Amino acid sequence: MGTAGDPASDLRGHTFLSALDGTQIHYRKVEEGNRHSIEGTHWGFNTDDLIARIQQELGLSVSIRDGRPFLDLSDVGDVKWPRKLVPETCVAVDPYADDPERRWVFPRYEILIANLDYIGFNAIAVGHPARDQKDERLLRVAADFAGKFSPFKTAVVISKCRLWIGPDTLWRHVAAAVGTPQLVVVPRGVADQPIYSDTTVVVAKGKRTESEALGPLSVAEVAEAVAGIINARLRVSQSVRR
Repeated sequence: MGTAGDPASDLRGHTFLSALDGTQIHYRKVEEGNRHSIEGTHWGFNTDDLIARIQQELGLSVSIRDGRPFLDLSDVGDVKWPRKLVPETCVAVDPYADDPERRWVFPRYEILIANLDYIGFNAIAVGHPARDQKDERLLRVAADFAGKFSPFKTAVVISKCRLWIGPDTLWRHVAAAVGTPQLVVVPRGVADQPIYSDTTVVVAKGKRTESEALGPLSVAEVAEAVAGIINARLRVSQSVRR
């Protein structure tokens, strides 16, 4: 069991809202075939290319330490954090991607955010909208930082959060570089390499599309993965305290 007062003290047995109309699903373990957790880079992956892309596209100077990205934020000023929000209960949600094929639709994110709120976590919108996403905003978040900060300040926000959730973009590598676990939502295809020890990848089960309008990969699959990550981190923190 978790510590008293922790909103995620024990998610097993909790129900999660699977739709804004109140439909519910029950927590169950995510199938191993949908999740991958591998430390370091894979054979044939060029880390220099990843570093160069992050530098060129995001303007962030990332290095490689112990087989994973590292971003030094020691010289970056802090951000003004919403007074009523405790960083330990915040989850960074980035719904933006330049490639439409990598996107999970906004209604799905809104439902997932309702799930997070239900179990005591606050969603913080981060990221930088693509040109055709300028008018798309997450409405249920506790704070909306998307597109409002420089890449360095955005990295600071992500570093304060308990978890980062978003599509398979360079920002998930930035989250890894600042030590924040990443839940990568992959509605189509597979995730790019590398995948790190604190990366959870959720892919659609099978080829059947649950909804033609909303596309593959249900909220239930992602919500289950969130619960699994939080429970795992709680077990680690509890063992350290002992």
